[in-house]
Amino acid sequence: VSEHSPDQPQPWRVLLDEHFQAKLKVVKRDQETGEILKVPGAKFQILNQDTGEHVKQTVTYPKRETLEVFETNEEGYLILPENLLPGKYSLIETEAPEGYIRNEEPLEFKISSGCAYETDSLTGDVVIVQEYENQPVKGEIQIRKRGEIPEKTEEGLVYKETSLAGVVFDLYAAEDILYADGRTDADGEREILFEKGALAASAVTDEKGEASVKDLPLGIYEIRERKPPETFQEPKEETVAELLWKDQETPVIRWEKDWKNLRQKIEIRVQKKDSEDGTPIEGAVFSL
Repeated sequence: VSEHSPDQPQPWRVLLDEHFQAKLKVVKRDQETGEILKVPGAKFQILNQDTGEHVKQTVTYPKRETLEVFETNEEGYLILPENLLPGKYSLIETEAPEGYIRNEEPLEFKISSGCAYETDSLTGDVVIVQEYENQPVKGEIQIRKRGEIPEKTEEGLVYKETSLAGVVFDLYAAEDILYADGRTDADGEREILFEKGALAASAVTDEKGEASVKDLPLGIYEIRERKPPETFQEPKEETVAELLWKDQETPVIRWEKDWKNLRQKIEIRVQKKDSEDGTPIEGAVFSL
């Protein structure tokens, strides 16, 4: 139906199921942001529920071949090359795009003249649109902080390793961290979530000496201890955590580290001298 205009007759297009056919358009979306997932490589099969067979269609460019698996493009969608006949179908994802988990739930849909559809302005083809969501893979960083503290015993002062609470860590982007959904700016460049060197998150160790940051976008991060605990040395090494996509079956990429602070040490030297002539005196015993 064209746009409503009270002063002009409106053209209606009536389609009966026995003559109705439509192409299928599948649009991928990020399950969290709702944005179109502009990352190519999602692959689908389509099951005809009425026949129990997978849909096969033929393309002639760039070469003639029959397809049973259909793949999304860089714009985040696919359109079947041929029409589907009326009936019930299931859309099955066989491979997720990079950075995402495969959606294991088939999407059931119908091809029918009673379904909402679009008309391609160039070809006049009837197109039925189905949206299919994917959950992005996330990163998680866990740090366990320990150090030696003094403890007085019958034998004297000893140092015992224990958990360190209240230690603050900052996570900085070691590279430009991009949006997983592939969104672009007005110039067509990938949008950046965290620029290189930007603070991405912070965490504080609890009474068990543990600190964690969850739901991080994938990328490479530098971890810095904001300030060492009192009486402890500042860590000298740089710590880099790589949270990189592994496969479509792993929803969380975890990185863990046991981090130990060295205690500050002091050295006391005492020289006993005669108060009158200043000569050294041997055998003097001191307590600290």
